[in-house]
Amino acid sequence: MRAFPPRLPDQPIFYPVTNEGYAIQIARSLSSGSGWGRLEGPSWVADRPPRRVPFTTLDDPRRPFSSLSNPALSARICKLSGVEPAPRVAMAATLAAMSDAIKRAVASLAAAWGERDAARRADFLASAVTDDVRMVMGDGKREIRGRAAFEAEIVGFQQRVPVVRVRVTSGIDVQGNLCRFTGVVEGPQGQIGPEASDVCECDASGRIRLLFTFPGAARSPANAS
Repeated sequence: MRAFPPRLPDQPIFYPVTNEGYAIQIARSLSSGSGWGRLEGPSWVADRPPRRVPFTTLDDPRRPFSSLSNPALSARICKLSGVEPAPRVAMAATLAAMSDAIKRAVASLAAAWGERDAARRADFLASAVTDDVRMVMGDGKREIRGRAAFEAEIVGFQQRVPVVRVRVTSGIDVQGNLCRFTGVVEGPQGQIGPEASDVCECDASGRIRLLFTFPGAARSPANAS
């Protein structure tokens, strides 16, 4: 099997690191006081990186150089190696983890709307929304409060409509603890009704605590009122 040659002790050039274990070894043994390189995610770069490298943490030599391109991996390597990550990397890792949690919550919410088994539906909802979740319809005339009422709304909807699944039709746009996406209800013969747009506010765990849903496409400026 072909592999990269061993890293030379004073090799002042970019060198790829192909596995997490070696990256941790580098972070432990080389990122403090070496004076010639920093850890960029899973890769080691020189103190004088090319212009494409966004930043370096020269203020504290005990911190490895870490890239924002893979903050979760960088934070994991720092944690396992006992090295404190650079502040911007730590923040990026936190935001990335929040984004992943919110996307999982949205996927669970969509699954709950199509699930007819009560136990599985309850599990999906527990992963998707908080106990005190609020759902506000687009016209503002209907509001649902609490997970139990939310589940009752789903059950009533399933009794009225032959739901097979709810499918998210857009990307899930996450900004901090807010997200937005669109979706459709599908039955045995395909799509039922218009596409809906949802906007959510989530708690610290990523679960939805406030949901605004707008049935139908957005109005054009001429027809908006």
